[in-house]
Amino acid sequence: MNPVVELLLIIFGCLVSFILGLVASRLMKKEDDDLKSNQLREGLKAAIKHNNDLLANLSEWVSNPGATPFFNLDLAILNSTSSIKYEYLEDFSLCEEIDKLRYELTHLTRKVDALFNLRFDPIFITQIHGENRKRLLDSHTLLKESIKEQISGTQKLIEPLLGRLG
Repeated sequence: MNPVVELLLIIFGCLVSFILGLVASRLMKKEDDDLKSNQLREGLKAAIKHNNDLLANLSEWVSNPGATPFFNLDLAILNSTSSIKYEYLEDFSLCEEIDKLRYELTHLTRKVDALFNLRFDPIFITQIHGENRKRLLDSHTLLKESIKEQISGTQKLIEPLLGRLG
């Protein structure tokens, strides 16, 4: 066989192998990204459902006049996936909705912490007397009402969000 023809066949074989390698690599990357996307969706759904259950329990606690919750919302997964979801979910509006929920849950967490501190912080309990004590108790009541209202609004965000996550 002619050396020029052999060289052309070798170059053609290398080119075909290179193209097939690229196609296979892209298919494997897409499969890997799809797997990560599904895992992320399942993790976010589980975290949102768990927080929805915590919201229901929190609502019961703040509805009881003498009770103060000793637990808070669980934001670990929502916080840890706050940036990567934009890469793997490929739905910007869904990511925005998740971030809105995360913001509302973070705000509620701060309110629950404040409620707990108003009730059990030694400085407030031992050093505030008279009219200031009444204001403190009024703040506690107002904060509980604010938490109840925010829980209601936050729970309304959850069902459509879970539906969009699949």
